[in-house]
Amino acid sequence: MKLTPFGLYVRKLRLDLGLTLKTMADALAVSSAYLSSIELGDKQLTAKIAEDAVEFFQGRIGSNQIEELREAVARSVDIVPVSSLDSDEKVLVAAFARRLTEGAGVPNEVMNWLKREGKHGRSK
Repeated sequence: MKLTPFGLYVRKLRLDLGLTLKTMADALAVSSAYLSSIELGDKQLTAKIAEDAVEFFQGRIGSNQIEELREAVARSVDIVPVSSLDSDEKVLVAAFARRLTEGAGVPNEVMNWLKREGKHGRSK
């Protein structure tokens, strides 16, 4: 079990607002057990649950807290969907992730390309 910033923050928000796990789970169309697993870090936070959670808290909390929730989401989501990529692209993503996790860093030419693409949009 690894508590995530999202799980900690959502649990605190719920308790501060006097909302039960079941109330939030019902609003997100998931089981209480599943939502609890996400809060506790036993299950991975998905983009859908994250979006639904932000929507759930809209109007219940202030804009600063919504921003903090979004930051907690960003720090908690560590899965990038690759299902729409072709096999060569998947291999490239895996190699890049492996290089980063091994501490090898990003080669300068790749970093320059990424910065250039960020400024000018995606090119083919």
